[in-house]
Formats: sequence, C-alpha cells, structure tokens
Amino acid sequence: MKKIILSIFCLIFPFLGLSQIEDPTTWSFDVDELGKGKYELSANVLIEDGWHIYSQYKNPESFIVSTSFYFKNIDGLDFIDAKPERVDFVDGFKVLFKEDKPIEKYVPIQEEIARYFEEKANFNQLIIVDEGVEKIEAMYEFMVCDDQQCLPPEIIDIVFYLKKKDLIEQDVDKISSNDDFNCSNEYKRSIKGLESLIIEEESSLTFKLIEALIAGIIAGLIALVTPCVFPMIPLTVSFFLKGSEVRRKAIFRASLYGGFIVLIYLLLSLPFHFFSLDAEILNQISTNVWLNLIFFIVFTVFAISFFGYFEIRLPSRLLNKVDSASNVGGILGIFFMALTLALVSFSCTGPVLGAALAKTGLTASGSGSAVAFQLSSAMLGFGLALGIPFTLFAVFPTWLKSLPRSGGWMNTFKVFIGFLEIALAIKFLSNADMVYKLGIIKYEIFFILWTITFLALALYLFGVIRFPHDSKGKKIGKSRIAFGILTLFFVVYLIPGVTCKYQDVFTHTLFGLPPPKTYSYCNEDPAELSDKNIDRIVTKDYFEAIDLSIKFNKPILVDFTGMACVNCRKLENQVWNDKEVDRLIGKYILTQLYVDVRKEVEEHSIDECYVDGTWKKSKIINTTGKQWSTLQTLTFEKNTQPLHIILKPSSDPDFQEELLKDEKGKYFQPKAYKDANDINSYKKWLEQGLNDFYSE
Repeated sequence: MKKIILSIFCLIFPFLGLSQIEDPTTWSFDVDELGKGKYELSANVLIEDGWHIYSQYKNPESFIVSTSFYFKNIDGLDFIDAKPERVDFVDGFKVLFKEDKPIEKYVPIQEEIARYFEEKANFNQLIIVDEGVEKIEAMYEFMVCDDQQCLPPEIIDIVFYLKKKDLIEQDVDKISSNDDFNCSNEYKRSIKGLESLIIEEESSLTFKLIEALIAGIIAGLIALVTPCVFPMIPLTVSFFLKGSEVRRKAIFRASLYGGFIVLIYLLLSLPFHFFSLDAEILNQISTNVWLNLIFFIVFTVFAISFFGYFEIRLPSRLLNKVDSASNVGGILGIFFMALTLALVSFSCTGPVLGAALAKTGLTASGSGSAVAFQLSSAMLGFGLALGIPFTLFAVFPTWLKSLPRSGGWMNTFKVFIGFLEIALAIKFLSNADMVYKLGIIKYEIFFILWTITFLALALYLFGVIRFPHDSKGKKIGKSRIAFGILTLFFVVYLIPGVTCKYQDVFTHTLFGLPPPKTYSYCNEDPAELSDKNIDRIVTKDYFEAIDLSIKFNKPILVDFTGMACVNCRKLENQVWNDKEVDRLIGKYILTQLYVDVRKEVEEHSIDECYVDGTWKKSKIINTTGKQWSTLQTLTFEKNTQPLHIILKPSSDPDFQEELLKDEKGKYFQPKAYKDANDINSYKKWLEQGLNDFYSE
C-alpha cells in the first residue's frame, strides 16, 4: 500500500531537478602488495542509475570510446597477464586490464553489439616491478552514456603509489593552491547575453509520466468500447442502482466498483518495481532479437484473435473462483466483482493494454525506478479510463440512454484494433531483422508491409474483406465508409516511403517506428543529403568560425556534437533533414565541434579556476576533442550533446562574442536536445536569429 501511495504522490507532485555539469561516475583505485615484487592494480567505478560505461573491448570500426588504461613509462615494469601496446596519441603504452563480464546488446544507432557496464565495474591488472620503483604514472579514459546522450571522453592522469599502497588522482592536484596561474584562456569565452549559470529544468521525467498516463488513458478508452467491456456498463450500473434502495448507497457502491478497477490495474503494475528494470527499455525492445520475435508472435496472435478466429481466455477455473468470491457481499464482494471484470475482459483489454505498455517502453527513459513509475503511470491511466465511466453513469443514470447500443460496430472496432496490432508486429519483426542485418525488412519493405496492412484495413471497412463475426449482406454505414476513406489517405501517405525518392517528397517520421533511412535499398546516407547548399560554409573549428563570420558577414550556428552522440544523429535526421531548416542553416556559418575526436593538436596547458577566481587545476589540451569539450564546459557550463548556440562576434569591447536575440529582445540561450527536436520551433529559432543579425 505504501508503494501505491508513493506512486500516486509522485504522479501528482513531481519535482523538478536542476542540471549543470553531468558527472555520473565515481572512480577509485587501489594497490595490493602480493609479495616478491608483485602487485595488483585495481580500478573501480560506481555508475549512477541510467548511465553506463563501455568495455575495453570493442569493434575496431566503432565510433564509441572504450574504457582504456595507459602507462606513461614501463621501465622496470612487467605485466603478467597483458602485453603493452605503444600508443602515440597519449605518448604511452595501452594495457588491457581484466574486467567484469559486460552486458552485451545490439544497438541500432551504433549498428553493432555494444559491451558496457551498469551500476559498477571493476578492472584489475597483475604486475611485477623492479626494486626501487615506488610509483607508477598512468592514465585512464572512458565514455559514459545514458539512453539519450554521451558525455565527452577525457584522459585523466593517475598515480599508483606502491610503497604507500595509495593512489592520488591527478598528481598535480596534490597541492591545494598554485601561485602562478592564469584563469583567462582561449576556451573560456566572454559571451554577451549568456546567463552566468545555465540551469535547465529537467522536467523530462514529469512529461514522461504524463505521457505514459495519457497513453494508458487512450488505451483504456479504446478497451472501454470493445465487446468485452462496453455491454457491461449498463448492466453493472443497473445492478448497483436496483440492488440498493438508497440512491446514495448505490452511487457509493458503484464508485467503489470503479475505484477498485483502477486499484487492480495499479496493483498489476507493482511487479515493475520489484524487478531490476534496465533504464534503457528502448534498447531492450529494439535490440534483443528473441524479445522482438516474442513481441511479433504475441501481437500477431492478438490480431488473429481480434479478427474473430479464436478467443483468448484466462483459465476457466481461475475465472470461476473469482466470480464465486464476488458473491461474498460488502466491500470485499465489490472488489471481486471488479476483479472478475478485469479477468473476463482480458481477451479485449489484454492486447490494447499490451500495446500501451509497449509504447511506454519504447519511449521510457531514466533510471530503473523511473521506468517502473512510467509503466505504472500507463497502468493507472488504463484503470482510470475503465473505472471512472462506471462511477459517472451511476451518478448520472440518465446518461445511459445516450449510450449507443451494442452491435456490429463494436466488432468492426475490434477488427480495426487487430490491424493496428499487425502493424506493431511488423515493427518488432523489423527490429529482429536489423539485429542480424538480414536485409529482409529494410526501410522500403517496411513501408510496403504497412501499406498492404492498411490497404487491407481500408478494404475491410468498405466491406470487401470479411471476417468470421461479420454479418453477411449487412449495409456498410457512413461512419465506416468515412474511416475507410481516411485509411486510404494514410495509405497514400505511406506509398512514397516505398520508393527511393521519398526524401524529395517529405519525411516519414511515424513516431520513429520505421527502420533508419541508412538501412535501405536506396543506400542513401542522410548525412550527405543535408549538404544541399553550394554556398554553405561549414567548419569544425570555433575560432575559424569567428573569422569566417566577420569575413562573410554571417551569423554563427555552433553545434557541440559527438561521433557517439545518439541524440545528435536523431536531431540531424529528424530536424536538419527538413528542406526549409536545411536552407536556413545554409545562411549561417555552421561550426560542428566534435567533443570526442582524437585529432592531435599542439599540446598546451591551461588553468581552470573556480567561480571566485581561485585556482582549481591545470589541464593538458592535446586533441581537438579536448579543445571543444573544454570550450563547452568552461564557457557554456554544459557537457552534454547536442548543444546548439547562435551567436556573432561582439562589437562590445568587453565581450568576445554575443548571443542573438528573439523578437522580444531577449538573448537566445543554448538549446539542448529537448529544446531543439521540434522542426517548427527550430525553424523559427533560425529565422529569428537571421532577422536579429541583419537588422543592425
């Protein structure tokens, strides 16, 4: 009961968190002396819920950054279980540690089997050292990601102290102050209009809970008008009204009945909170081939049942026991009446509820507990949609007269849902196909199958196709014809996706259900399609973008991105692929700053300082990735990608650059993914930036 109250409380009173620089890992190191010059070096990391780091082992062609350990000097040092490999870009030796068994899953956005760790990971290495060696200077590198973003990797210095059995991270930081430092550096830009501290309201969990609740309510309303539930409304309400001489008591009993329906579905969601749910529900559904095949079979069976070829029933013994318990009377009897309805109507409600939970799973994000609450929210919404009508019709019994009579329309609706189940089954089969790259259900084939499915639905609505429960010779109603016409319009919408010219027509989003456009017979890469403007100026250097802006008199669109950034690819494919957005981007100096690229630059050191101006630490910059990740964190106080900013060189001598303004004169602050993933708002943002730049 406490969990139920907590769930409801969290749904009604969600709190907002504040996000600045993400730091979801805690590393610790240790040295164990084993005798005779032998030591065991250990690296341990604790990972916050919803995040993961990658294994040391990966596909050589993968763009992810694996966890790695480097040693600056191996003189007098012998590795028992590994062979050092010289690595030029860190001027040291890479050594593979022994590691825990990682999670292995296929990730479509990476098109590979990803190996990663959640919650914690341990790495160990046995060494033998010569006498006189007291410390070992090393480095470690890792990339941490969640289901929406990856933080830029960074190589961090560490020192293993053998004699003291101790380790101090970043030996240079063992002094608490530095008398010779300079807080000013080229990566901490002075931006006019930039708020001193960028704070974003992370209300995504709140929106996810509301979204799941709405999905559950919609599914519940659909289930409400199925043949298993709809006829029960007048029968049940009449039973309560006739079974009680006092109307107030009848209303109370009917309200209790509706409340118990809500409670039952909420109770059915409790197992989600006891199992160790993976925070990446999307990955589980999208990448596990067997789970996808199971979903395909289940949804196909549900669809055939909805078509009327057989009926899915729970064991009759269970139904009889629950039904007999409903005769107990009192509050307990009413509870068992509600439970009887939930069980008896399973043949209709089960497939619809399953689709709602699948939809919630596809969009769920956050920690395991957050995902569980989202699934509970969907179940709560489903229960509310089913339970509240029984209470309302008991309070307002005259409404019963306005209800449509049960009849053939309910069977038509049931078959309609069956076709939707077929469409979802195709989606899961497509996922299974992508895992092994069988090339059976590529982008175009997916649209062919959906076109056939919805064309068959249209033919059914027009009476061309019939199923066992359909009455022969019955006249087709106007509403059914209208829905048939709407379905044909949807079929016409799907047809361009079958051809190789679909990008020239319009973008098919379909809520992200089709395979990626790169998994296509047409073999067109969306990254190449975005560069359609011959006068487009693109650079991968922030400082060069400033010079180009002055030279060509154009505003700058800064894109902090990453090779391993999932949301960056989503935004590029879904927003930048729009023709009008693409045209507007061509009017900017586009600078794409990849924070995880290891292209070497001349090594130099900078000082990082606290807000009060005191010295924090020194940092070595030796790659372009470090350049741009440092620029992002020091200037814009954000380390997640994508992050988009529109700005220009400043004419104010106190600033280096300045942000552009909206129509109200307010400076545009940096846009994270959640603010930039809508085509229309992104388009208006670009248009207003151009208007402000050229208005002066």
